[in-house]
Amino acid sequence: MVIRRSWAVLLSLVLAALLGTAASAQTLQLPSIVTIGLGFVVIPADHLVVTLNIETSDESAQAAYAASAAIVDAIREELQEADLAGLEIRTGRAHLWQQRSATRQTTTYRVTSTMSVTIEDEADVGRVVDTAMRLGATSVQSVRFQVRSLEEAARTALTLAVQDAMAKAEVISAATGTRIVNIRQVNDSNKIQVYNPSDPVLVESASGPDLPYPVTVERGQVLVQVEVAMEFEVAPRQQQ
Repeated sequence: MVIRRSWAVLLSLVLAALLGTAASAQTLQLPSIVTIGLGFVVIPADHLVVTLNIETSDESAQAAYAASAAIVDAIREELQEADLAGLEIRTGRAHLWQQRSATRQTTTYRVTSTMSVTIEDEADVGRVVDTAMRLGATSVQSVRFQVRSLEEAARTALTLAVQDAMAKAEVISAATGTRIVNIRQVNDSNKIQVYNPSDPVLVESASGPDLPYPVTVERGQVLVQVEVAMEFEVAPRQQQ
């Protein structure tokens, strides 16, 4: 009889503890509101990349390759002698194409490649292009303004995004007669967008920054945008 009573007491204590925990959880689970914050910064580019196309052809594949390499070497040598600020030169892989002529019964080989020239001063773009075209480049593929490091801009945009989300939450809580009592969670989801109007892909697609309001980003500038989601716990606003 004593054992049964002991088990009954123990069971009642366990049930009371469980019910108390559930009640506490329900008490702590306050209503919440979720806002999306957007932050962006527009920064000037610190260098330019001129991309050149080089194309050669010959009845000999080896000769076509050699002609392409000679053009690349000549452009590189003359630009290096020009002592341009921030000069960096990168060459893409050469591609070989075989072409057959049905009328002449001949075969020719075409070699295409690209060459990217990085400079810091926009005033040097014309000199780079003139030099390359004079020495055998076929065409200019693009001139892009770029930024070497976007980390600082991304951090600034993240700060602005958090501030935007908090400001929206304050407006919503005021309109609904509640007050913010706690930040439940912040999620940036690593959603960072970079918009560069000098990027030829963006120019062709006519795409722009995904913002709810118009922002002017001129050629020579880069926009960095960050998005965050924040959840705020709210409680009824206390009567004054």
